[in-house]
Amino acid sequence: MSEQFENLKETTNVPLFPLTMPLMPGCQLPLRIFEPRYLDMVADCLKSSSPFTIVQTKGKSEPTVQSDLKIFSVGTQAAIVDFDRGIDGCLSISVVGIRRVEITHSRQLVSGLWVAHNKPLGERGSPPVDELNTLKSLLEKLLQHHMVKSMSDSVDYDSSEQVMNYLIMLLPFSPHMKQALMETDHHGLRWQGLVEAIARLEASG
Repeated sequence: MSEQFENLKETTNVPLFPLTMPLMPGCQLPLRIFEPRYLDMVADCLKSSSPFTIVQTKGKSEPTVQSDLKIFSVGTQAAIVDFDRGIDGCLSISVVGIRRVEITHSRQLVSGLWVAHNKPLGERGSPPVDELNTLKSLLEKLLQHHMVKSMSDSVDYDSSEQVMNYLIMLLPFSPHMKQALMETDHHGLRWQGLVEAIARLEASG
């Protein structure tokens, strides 16, 4: 996690980047940026060494410039840790989740970019380690998929917290289930909720 962002206070006008999945604290996520409003956002964040906030949408698609913003009220501030511009003009970046935040007072700028007030949320407790090997194996299998294989190098498989958080991001849970797990501030309860969600997923499959 980037040390320069660890002690962030309550902030205003933080750029929002809506996705159909959450970003979990301590996890890395590759993103492909091509819309002008987000290209400008990334440039501003790099110039000022400031984060933006990834928030999950309430639906199967990300908002267009003209659409209403239908998002959950808790997201994760993200720091850019790597970037590369392709020959097609698109920007590939890698971000890491810093901390969960409560999102309020969102508004849309003329450019189409949404900004909001961010209130940092704490985390507590520790996930158990007795089921770590089972969940570690599941995560290793998921990360063999070509769409997310690039994330495998950023995972500390000995960290039950990271294994838990990456599984929440990658498993095909409903948006509401992912969000409920992300909003759970106690790691022991989040772990329990993940194990129960996996059991329901296996039973339905």
